[in-house]
Amino acid sequence: MLQVTGYSVICTVFSDNIMKYIGYIELCVGVGLTLGPVLGSILYEHLHFQNTMFVFTGLCVVATFLCIIFIPSALNETVNDK
Repeated sequence: MLQVTGYSVICTVFSDNIMKYIGYIELCVGVGLTLGPVLGSILYEHLHFQNTMFVFTGLCVVATFLCIIFIPSALNETVNDK
């Protein structure tokens, strides 16, 4: 969900340097896919299933609030104006 949204924001806000910022998104996704299973298995080993899900839920809530705060509201305004 966040990766697709990231591409939309990059193409709209940073239209002069699209490839540079798409590279940044790809870098972050690659690091996340590499470290995710390692960190997830460490969490699962120490916290077990239920607490691991609570940690993941907390991360999702934080990511949602960060998206609400940092994604420019101008993106919604341009769609409504058309």
